[in-house]
Amino acid sequence: MDEIRVIDMNGRFRQDYLLWCANHKEIAADEDKMDEIFADMVEKWFDMPKKWLGGKTPNEYFEDIGDAQMYVTLLIEYKKADVDCPDALIKCITDRGEETYPLLLNIIHANESEDMTADQLEDIQAACIALVEEMGEPHPSDRYIELLRDRTEESDLLDAIAAVMETEQDKALLGKLKDAYLVSSGAGKEVLLEIMSYFYRDDGVYAILACEFEEGGADKASLARCFGRLGDERAIPMLEKELKSEELDYYLYRSLREAIEELGGDEVE
Repeated sequence: MDEIRVIDMNGRFRQDYLLWCANHKEIAADEDKMDEIFADMVEKWFDMPKKWLGGKTPNEYFEDIGDAQMYVTLLIEYKKADVDCPDALIKCITDRGEETYPLLLNIIHANESEDMTADQLEDIQAACIALVEEMGEPHPSDRYIELLRDRTEESDLLDAIAAVMETEQDKALLGKLKDAYLVSSGAGKEVLLEIMSYFYRDDGVYAILACEFEEGGADKASLARCFGRLGDERAIPMLEKELKSEELDYYLYRSLREAIEELGGDEVE
């Protein structure tokens, strides 16, 4: 393939799908029936030859590229163009994990790029993290902690890191998380607290959460959920006391109630 083309495959499918619905109104109006056939429609569409692809099917279009570097480059171009990345491209990347995995790691470790904005780089890194998870390859946990430590604003990148680090229960990793927490702030700090709360009944994590909970301006709903995951019933009196606050809103009430009951406290009316 001589050039990399970003084609909105999902958008083209939607166009054909809407046309089909217009021509099959009775079936389209049946939600249960559509639920049954939709996945099959998508699969067949990607296996049907398209004139605008020179007679190739969308699946063949990606399979014929056959080059790991070009697949990852095409992923980057899709993300930069803010176009949905087709499943067929994702499959080509994951099927060639031995070749694409090192390329994905290089992107995850990048701090800047000359041909994209910082926000674009973070979106691409988030996509790479999800692909590493899908491949079942080892994650660069130290790099993830570094990214959490240095980020103060919410982003898809932080969400992607949180999603893959929730199951990490390595005590050595916990020490690194605690060190990063001491110098972090904002959204990155909140994600670090969330990840640490998965280390069941760890005394050090409990002390950190308790201290955070008493701080003015703390996100007590988020911290209550952390207490619930941590599983340390010592938090119950603190949570019950907060239930009596005059500033209690419904979202905080629900978070407190669920945490108290999860920790084995009395049922909250």
